[in-house]
This record gives sequence, C-alpha cells and structure tokens, in this order.
Amino acid sequence: MTTLASAIRKHAPRRVVRFLRGAKGFGRRVACDVADLREKLSGRAQPLTPPRRMWELVGGGDADFHSLGQSQVKLLKAHGLQPYHQVLDVGSGIGRLASPLTQYLKAPGGFDGVEIIPEAVSWCQRVITSACPTFRFHRADVRNDRYNPAGRTPASSYVFPFADETFDFVFLGSVFTHMYAPDMRNYFSEIVRVMKPGGTCVISYYLLDVARRQQPAAPGSALRFDTALDGCWCAFPDLPEAAIAFERRIVEQLYEASGMRILELIRGNWDSSGRQDQDIVIAVKQSLTGS
Repeated sequence: MTTLASAIRKHAPRRVVRFLRGAKGFGRRVACDVADLREKLSGRAQPLTPPRRMWELVGGGDADFHSLGQSQVKLLKAHGLQPYHQVLDVGSGIGRLASPLTQYLKAPGGFDGVEIIPEAVSWCQRVITSACPTFRFHRADVRNDRYNPAGRTPASSYVFPFADETFDFVFLGSVFTHMYAPDMRNYFSEIVRVMKPGGTCVISYYLLDVARRQQPAAPGSALRFDTALDGCWCAFPDLPEAAIAFERRIVEQLYEASGMRILELIRGNWDSSGRQDQDIVIAVKQSLTGS
C-alpha cells in the first residue's frame, strides 16, 4: 500500500493527488463527527471535550483525549502538584491537560495555557474558560514551520506574558521537540523567570547520548536523528521542526547553569519502538540559598 501511495503521488497529476487527499480528510472528519454523535446520543459524552476532528490539531490524532490528559495529570501529581498551585501549560493545545485539571485545581489555584494554534486557543477560551474562569488561554503568534508558519514573532525572542515568579508548576509536553536550539534556550529562560523558587517543571524532549548514538536503529523505530543542525538534530530534513532532538549533556548543563536541579529523568522509548514516547525531565527551581 505504501508503494502504491508513493507511485500515485509521483505520477498522478497534482489535482488528482489533491482530490485524493481531500477525500481522505473528508472521510476522516465524517468518521469523527459520527463518533461524537454516537457518544452524545448514548450519554457517554464527557464535558470539556473538543470535537474529535480537532484532536489531530496538536499531536497525534489517534491519541485518546481523556486517557492522555489523565496520564499527564497523574505525572504532575506524582511530582508534587497540589490543588492550590498556579500551573502554566506551554503548548496547551486543545486542553488535554486543562480539561482534567478543572476537577483538581481549587482556589487560589489556577491555570494558564499558551498555544500558537488559533483554533485551539479559541476553543479552549470559549468552552473551558467559560466553565472555569480561573483557566485562561493565551495565543502566542510565534513562528513555527509546522504549526504556525505565518507567525510574526520568532520563538527565540518571545516573552511569556506573565510576571516573574508566578507559577508553582510548569508543563511542556512535546514543545521542545519542535524547536531549534536558540528557540528552546529562550523558552527555557522564560520558564525559569516565571517559576517561583521551589517550583517544579516537567518537560519532554528527545535526548541523545552516547548509548543512543552507538546503537543501531531498531526495526520499526519511530525516529532517527541523523541530521545535525546548529545545536540540535532533526529527523526530517525537509521539515526540521517536525522532530528535533538535543544532546542530553547540553540540556543537563542548561539546567545547572539556570539554577534548576534535575530530580528525575524518565527515559522514553522513541528510539526502540514504533511509538514516539519522549524523554521527560522533572526539575525544581532552586531558591537563592540553593535548596
């Protein structure tokens, strides 16, 4: 089937290829709408859930909205998230983390999400903020070749719209995996700035080390970072920001230089399976006394 699809793309007129892609997309949207309607009619539809046709706006469309959100909440709670905390979700997408957190965070706790895809921000503001006013969502018009190619602001100079030392918890799920090194360093600096001393951040990466460099590509592995860029590596040279990796030692040095103490590094299996499970770094912002 893959060979057939490649042959069609190579030899068929462009209008035929566009038609086939459009038909496939239309069929997928219809299937999503039917599934949503079936859940609604059966009474199984859950509140604060975006339409299925939006699920692939950010991340894999086949990832279940609720199970992924609950797993993220479980991870944050395991590392100290409390109901009264102020949470920042950078790359808040369609509200996968926000939706389940509405059942956990209580006053004076609150939530701010930052996202570059306008449709995602609009839906979250209209649905989640309307139901839970302490959950706020902000559009960042940051340039990204994959998600926001017409963005006006380079990620390397974007300033988070928050005061210093605002947040107890900061979460970034699959954000630095789509950013060049200068962009990542700027975002990291902003993260440290807006975190309270003693605050915790949870960030996912693709991290490279000697072991991963030396091991052969596993059969069916999802990603292989073979193209070197300025300070990072990419898996798809034609669209580098689709998947970007960083050297583990460079990331660890960045944390140390920024006054961040790494508590745990959870190794993902993106290099040994067909899934793109990422590495996760949990760290705490040290106070002036170094605690």
